[in-house]
Amino acid sequence: MAPGKEPRYNQLELTERERKLIEFIRELEFGSLTVEVQRGEPVVIRQPLKTVKL
Repeated sequence: MAPGKEPRYNQLELTERERKLIEFIRELEFGSLTVEVQRGEPVVIRQPLKTVKL
């Protein structure tokens, strides 16, 4: 990126898959996930089994 040029994220257009990924992350209350990416787009979200401490 050229010096002095800030990315304009407020005008960034998202693909449907990117929107779904962001919605999934926002709805995730806690935990971790792995995102598989192909050709620059998310294609699979993997969420490991949850561990519960008693």
